[in-house]
Amino acid sequence: MSRPVLRLLGLLLLSGFLLPGTARAASPPGRTPETGKLRDITDIEQVPPQPAPNYRPLWLGLGLVLPVLLLLTGWKFGRRWRHSTLPSPQRWALAELDHLEELDLSQSVESERFPILLSEILRRYLELRSPLPASRQTTEECLQSLRASSWMPPPQQAQLQSLLERCDLAKFAGVRLSAEECRDLARAARAFLEAP
Repeated sequence: MSRPVLRLLGLLLLSGFLLPGTARAASPPGRTPETGKLRDITDIEQVPPQPAPNYRPLWLGLGLVLPVLLLLTGWKFGRRWRHSTLPSPQRWALAELDHLEELDLSQSVESERFPILLSEILRRYLELRSPLPASRQTTEECLQSLRASSWMPPPQQAQLQSLLERCDLAKFAGVRLSAEECRDLARAARAFLEAP
């Protein structure tokens, strides 16, 4: 015999295929592993119990999704609640004007701050009522935007122009307003805000 054939026979003998009575690696279905013969018929065998279902991924998914849904729901309803409780721009501006009028105008520091604060209230009022960026514009730019948008009638525009120019004089030109002038300015602002 040739050398390769002898090697193959040697490997088969070592692996147990050619020796009688040696266990084989796998027996065909229905045969016993020891003898390789067919088994006798037996009773119905029980199905092995199924492993318990793994709910960990479900709980993990719920643990991630549920807080996100709660946050989104809270955000949506919180915004709706917050928007419903905000005062109208007119009410807000009048309340701020009330606070401003409570300042002690006999002190020079307060009378210097008064026109600056009044200008900020008026500009914020305009921003709340319209899409104008009034707090980021000069008085002239603000008035030009108002004329272009035409949501405010011309008499009110004239009132606003007078108020903002008087505030600008105190703010930028250094004109000091007396306590009585501050009160007059506040009355004019109130008339502007209460106009329909």
